[in-house]
Amino acid sequence: MVLRQTGKAEYIKKNISDQLDQRPWQEVETEHCRFHDKRHRDRFSIVLRIRGDRIGETIPMACENKAQVKGTYRFFDGDNNGVTEFNILSGHFHATGARISAEKEQVYIAHDTTEFDFKSNRAPSDEAGKKPARKVKVDGTFQGYTQFSILMHSACVVTRKGLYLGMAGAQFFTRAKFKGVAALLRDDESPTRLRPNSPESARWEDVLRQACEVAGDPSRCVHIADREGDIYDFIDAAFKLGTNFLIRIQHDRSTGDGDIAISDEMELAGVRGVRRIHVKDRDGNDDVAKLDIRARRVCINPPKPKRKHFEPLTVTVVYAEERGTPKNRDRIVWKLMTNLPVQSRDDAIERLDCYALRWKIEVFHKAAKSGCNTEKSKLQTAQRLTNFIATNCVVAWRVCHMTMLKRARPDARPEEVLTTEEIEMLDKHVPDKRGCSTKKTLSDYIRKIAILGGYLARKNDGPPGNIVMRRGMNLLMIICAVERGPIKGSQDTGGNGVLAGGGRRSKRCG
Repeated sequence: MVLRQTGKAEYIKKNISDQLDQRPWQEVETEHCRFHDKRHRDRFSIVLRIRGDRIGETIPMACENKAQVKGTYRFFDGDNNGVTEFNILSGHFHATGARISAEKEQVYIAHDTTEFDFKSNRAPSDEAGKKPARKVKVDGTFQGYTQFSILMHSACVVTRKGLYLGMAGAQFFTRAKFKGVAALLRDDESPTRLRPNSPESARWEDVLRQACEVAGDPSRCVHIADREGDIYDFIDAAFKLGTNFLIRIQHDRSTGDGDIAISDEMELAGVRGVRRIHVKDRDGNDDVAKLDIRARRVCINPPKPKRKHFEPLTVTVVYAEERGTPKNRDRIVWKLMTNLPVQSRDDAIERLDCYALRWKIEVFHKAAKSGCNTEKSKLQTAQRLTNFIATNCVVAWRVCHMTMLKRARPDARPEEVLTTEEIEMLDKHVPDKRGCSTKKTLSDYIRKIAILGGYLARKNDGPPGNIVMRRGMNLLMIICAVERGPIKGSQDTGGNGVLAGGGRRSKRCG
């Protein structure tokens, strides 16, 4: 079970009051983490703060002292202490569910898979603990080892305005064979791992169930997927769970009695309207595309091997096809399938605009990979890498969330997101915008953070993106640390073996 539904209203009320009381964001994301040992949750809160304060830095560079370095490495060593990626993400899932419940409007959950590629001068151990022999080129130089990778299928929740609410589900798997992979496949109780002996496509249905459980009310959610998500099991599960979906069509499925396909049905559908959109060609020149919009309600049949287990489903298909053949760019053709109502041209356009939110998960994955420099990690085992990825995913959500706050909630109070210390440092080191009122909003402080990251804030500049926000947040944390003064002592939390990295490991761990 990913999220306990009992007491959610009380948690939401407590969460909001805690935010107003200046509770650090990492405490909100770790409060409901389901670790075997309470000290692991305390350690994770410290690790999350370290990763969030110095985004993208290596572990030794991000930590303040040797004790933190040792404790962080021990925390990621799930092979010995029993910490898994589900323990790490469970608190974030709970916080995401609270943020979804606090939203009054419909939320959108984008699904996709990304691959984390790791390279190292040192070859990873295989399942037998042996290292492959180093390959040598003809000129005598060493040849790089074959990279190994871990794949993550995730569900990212956003609002209609594009505000990131968090992750609602994830599954980790790998096709490579290196140390720790067998343990990932053997754990059939963790919802963040593929079930044993199940195909990789099962991750779509599994994460869909996770996301619905996190959201609490599946009817308020719209699950968005690209062509890879055009799987009958995934569509059928959405109907059974009572949730909505919006999927780009890959398979031209049979409809009705099986004599005609979806494309044949859509040829009979009349054009409901024309949508003009502004695009750029391959040379970056502006262009206008005219899209003919058609929609039709059809009954699709399951694939022949699955007809004994699944019933036909009634869906609405929306086509948006560009007129003619454009020059110097590809013709725009969108084919979508949904169970949301499409009664008019405006409804069809709304579905197209909602599908555009799928790109948000691509931005999130980029922040988790490039923004946090996840693929530069030198950790060698599968469990350590998945723990490291899961931690960076929470940090990446924080960056994306802060970036979109200026656009989604410009008039919000800065105290809802920033601490008193951060507000004071921004006021001290970044001048206010000319003509700014004395009562500054969250948008004003997001602008200041972006300026620290290199944002020029000119009159015609667009809103800041994830890169400048990440740099600005890093510099703000450095400024706060410098203002606090030098670090005293070598222990970060006092001599506990799990927290400070010293002493014997507790027998209760794992």
